[in-house]
Amino acid sequence: ESCQGVGPGGGAPSTLILQPIRNLLATPSAAPAGSNAQQVAAAAAAATAYYPTIGDGGHFPTQCTTADCSKAPVRCSAGNAANCMVTVLDHYTTSFNWAAFNFAAIWLRPQWYLVTDSVITDSQQAGLTIVTGGGYSDSDVIPGHWALVRKSVFIGNAQENEPYASNGGPFNPASGLRCAMDANNNRPGSYCLSIDEGVSHQVSNFGMYQRLFSVYDGPAFQDSNAYLNITTRKIDDCVPFVDSVNKVGRCDPADLSPGKPRQSAWIAGIVSGLPKSAGGTPYCYMPNAAIGWKQPNGFYYPPAFHSANLFFDSVDIRHFVVSPLFIEGTYKTDTALVQDQYCVWNSQLFTGFAGNDRQTVLNDDDGTLTGYEKTTVINQDPFFAAPVDALQCRSQATSRTSPYDYVTTVLYPACVLNNTCAAAPVAGNPNWNNGDWNRSCTNENCYGVPLWRQDLMPIADAGQAKSIRMMGQETSQRSSLTVNHGTYYFDTGVSKTTQLACPSTDPNNPCVINVFKPNGTYYLFLIFAKATTQQTYRFSVGNTSTSFDPASIHMVQAQIGQNPVKYKDLGALPAGRARWYGGNKATANGIVEVDVRLSDLPNVNTLFATATQNKCQPASYCAWDTTAKQCKGIPGVSSDDVCKWAMADQDCPAGGCFGIVFTLPPGFTTRSKTDKDPRPPLACVPKAPPWDVQFVDSPDADCPVPADTQPADFCAQ
Repeated sequence: ESCQGVGPGGGAPSTLILQPIRNLLATPSAAPAGSNAQQVAAAAAAATAYYPTIGDGGHFPTQCTTADCSKAPVRCSAGNAANCMVTVLDHYTTSFNWAAFNFAAIWLRPQWYLVTDSVITDSQQAGLTIVTGGGYSDSDVIPGHWALVRKSVFIGNAQENEPYASNGGPFNPASGLRCAMDANNNRPGSYCLSIDEGVSHQVSNFGMYQRLFSVYDGPAFQDSNAYLNITTRKIDDCVPFVDSVNKVGRCDPADLSPGKPRQSAWIAGIVSGLPKSAGGTPYCYMPNAAIGWKQPNGFYYPPAFHSANLFFDSVDIRHFVVSPLFIEGTYKTDTALVQDQYCVWNSQLFTGFAGNDRQTVLNDDDGTLTGYEKTTVINQDPFFAAPVDALQCRSQATSRTSPYDYVTTVLYPACVLNNTCAAAPVAGNPNWNNGDWNRSCTNENCYGVPLWRQDLMPIADAGQAKSIRMMGQETSQRSSLTVNHGTYYFDTGVSKTTQLACPSTDPNNPCVINVFKPNGTYYLFLIFAKATTQQTYRFSVGNTSTSFDPASIHMVQAQIGQNPVKYKDLGALPAGRARWYGGNKATANGIVEVDVRLSDLPNVNTLFATATQNKCQPASYCAWDTTAKQCKGIPGVSSDDVCKWAMADQDCPAGGCFGIVFTLPPGFTTRSKTDKDPRPPLACVPKAPPWDVQFVDSPDADCPVPADTQPADFCAQ
């Protein structure tokens, strides 16, 4: 991570660069220019011995079982978990820590962590972050992983009316500290520098606010934590201004006469993505929140974050999430919506955001976060709308509370398994990897697989069907969150020509694609599903569909710990599960419909029970009680209250995640520009179970408030 505003030294003095003080006695970090290979190697070895290193960037605690710990077992890993240990932070305190956007005051990665009886106060950006590897393979998250924060206190502002301890940072109109400015009274957009104080605070779009419990990827759990005095910070020395000609928004000081500061003294006052208040006289503010997310993020968010027994006092925002405002079906920023919600912005505000940034998830087990028990919290994005949901209490209307379960739906091409997705590299594409189905798909330069919600929500849809792009990390998978019992259409017909027309102009970050092909085999499977999960998927097998038989679709189990994923074929689906859309091949227009039900998995309950037992890890800290069928603590080492969280969620039943496999017919073709999209129309869902459900109120009386309620979104009955 670069440190903006800190120069290499040796240059002329500058008000915008912090010059280092050279230690002439320190070992040089590299050999001088002109050195030969032997000198370069010797200098590198000396620097390695002198300067601290972080190795491969993670902490892998391994139990020493011998008298000589220099001969301890092989490092804790997915393939060597017998001696893995939990890292425990007990009675730990950190205050006034300012970490760069990608990091936090406490940054824990990547294995088992317990933070207990600790205090995090006055973090200037992220407070506590527990990170895995951003995916679901064993290389990303160790089998049996859990990470828990319990009985800890998060305080946003511990010193009232002290400008140097402000929850908006020490650079503000009252403190007298000012970010260094150039001759035109402008400061750099990527850092705030004070030469006198010898500090350079890094500045990031969408990142300049307190998020005491910060989510990067995870998952992580919370139990019995308290959040205190976390309040929004009004940017009080400037007012929102919209330049409608250039399509930009700013926070401009009232007095812009010569010699006056042209920018806010608040460190966040110039940062893109600064929200604007709703109603009344608008103002810009920092959305300081108890829980917030690192966005944009090219990684996978598992629907497996859980919380219970949370306490809030003097907290304006419990949960804040940024949902990119795209024009439907594109990655283009919707400037009309942006102008209403943001203070500092431009027409490229959401460049760098993608489909994975629209699907953050929290699970409220007891209602102490949202006011509703056993609910899912997900982005306030119309794609995720369902007949019964509500605005999440104290989220600035950035997320919704849903009584339904959500799972991760994954599409995966079989050509990845034998590296046959393309015959040759794509000329001029330095990032080529599997050509017609690229491995990486993490930003707007990847087309992704369009996924359409087929269930009609009259209010949320407002007459327009809603979609998301299935995307994913560099494993060739394309995924998205989907709601239990939902019906979805994934578009197999987008041509290579259409996908390569993405807006990228950067030769080092070109368009990447995922093209469905004739005779191509594809897998669809569900992660974090339950034994009761069932969903319906529709897709086109092409207008030339006479050679396709829905009965050819088989059940599989996907062993997601491996990369590439391996599959076990379970044979044909039960009769009627796979069929032509509408039940008639002649009128189906090449659309196949498949019911995916985990209850079709043989011995599904036994397989989930086995997976639950297997997840009682690590063996040095937790143990399975065969009588109680629970994961419990080891006497003298750990407690039941901690180890019970190992059972919170199962990514897959034993043997792998349930799914289907299908092969497109030889006559399959993608659509030309003149072909009509065969996607079926939206359809109403019945005002009956499983859709017609009621929220279960929790005893937390102050949340939700009446304004959070929303009308049921069923079709007129």
